Amino acid sequence: MSDFSALTALYVNTSLKRSADESHTRLLMQASAGIMRKHGVTVDELHMLDHRVPPGVYPDMTEHGWGQDDWPAIWQRVQAADILIIGTPLWLGEAGPGPSYGDGVDGKRAGFDTDFTRRNTTIMTWNAMHLAKMLKIAGGYRTEGNDRRAFVAGCRFDYENPEYRA
Repeated sequence: MSDFSALTALYVNTSLKRSADESHTRLLMQASAGIMRKHGVTVDELHMLDHRVPPGVYPDMTEHGWGQDDWPAIWQRVQAADILIIGTPLWLGEAGPGPSYGDGVDGKRAGFDTDFTRRNTTIMTWNAMHLAKMLKIAGGYRTEGNDRRAFVAGCRFDYENPEYRA
């Protein structure tokens, strides 16, 4: 088995539930986080509704009239993580809201016993761990093709400029 003990993961829960304890999103994220913990990943969890993050495009909105902005502290946690998992509200169903993961349905908890949920949660988790480990070993992504300074200097990395088409 691979060693993932040098990795850290941050799970950001963007559930609509005010309390993380009531969140169906958290239930599903816990399944993934449990796999990571089992394999040595240090896991950090954040429930967005426990924090004040005003709308805006600046790193710290207190500099633009807001009384409080927790984003600068959250951003430090994001930057420190090797793996970032963002959990959003979810429903089980093909056409809009249906039972949420963990809801009681016919005496069972929705989603807990489906191969679809177990398979996709497991595969997503392992893919995140493997990719994070590869990137950490490689020192991150290569900059070839995605270097802003080179682009500003004139390199276009094979992008065809439509202005020069006949």
